[in-house]
Amino acid sequence: MIFTLGKVAGHISAELYGDPECEVSDIAALQSAKSGQISFLSNRKYYRYLKHTKASAVIIKREDLEACPVSALLVDDPYLGFAGVVKLFHSDPEIIPGIHPSANVSSSAKVDSSASIGPNVVIEDNSAIGPGTFIGSGCVIQPDVSIGSNTRLYPNVVLCHAVVIGSRVICILVWSSVLMVLVLLMTKVPGRKLPKLAQSSLTMMLKLVRIHPLIAAHLKIQ
Repeated sequence: MIFTLGKVAGHISAELYGDPECEVSDIAALQSAKSGQISFLSNRKYYRYLKHTKASAVIIKREDLEACPVSALLVDDPYLGFAGVVKLFHSDPEIIPGIHPSANVSSSAKVDSSASIGPNVVIEDNSAIGPGTFIGSGCVIQPDVSIGSNTRLYPNVVLCHAVVIGSRVICILVWSSVLMVLVLLMTKVPGRKLPKLAQSSLTMMLKLVRIHPLIAAHLKIQ
């Protein structure tokens, strides 16, 4: 997708120094960005790359404006600003209600008519899928699971027996080893404590979210 810097600045509430009609079509790291791409500077460790960047624009703090050789989008928190740009460039497709013919849905499951159930999804007995919820291809919903409204499960997520997920939640399979952590992090299971293995994995997952804007952007629906 192609956006003007004026559009990008408006999306993240940034003050733009540069041509508002300049177009960008991708995102990239500061040191590897090329013309037509947008980047950001949040970690001071990468400050040395700013004056040499080939990006068309960089999201920065006001204090770094003089050192920026290209168009600048000024924000208080460049990391969050960049996460907003990631979400703009990688916006989710429109949800089309219905159940794919290859999905296997139990006759006792309750799927709202406005939900979208993708290819090869399995929804087992007595599970409930709320309005506007999207279940991506290959997901498995075990028995007695409850999912609220406008929630998204990206491909190949597995929800175990009796898990309860609220509304406007996103579940993403990042690594198979931390899938359990994503589920525990975003759900409520009465009486179930977080195992020690999950605690250590959760710490690793939170560090990943902190340093990876694409994942951070996907973990929040605005």
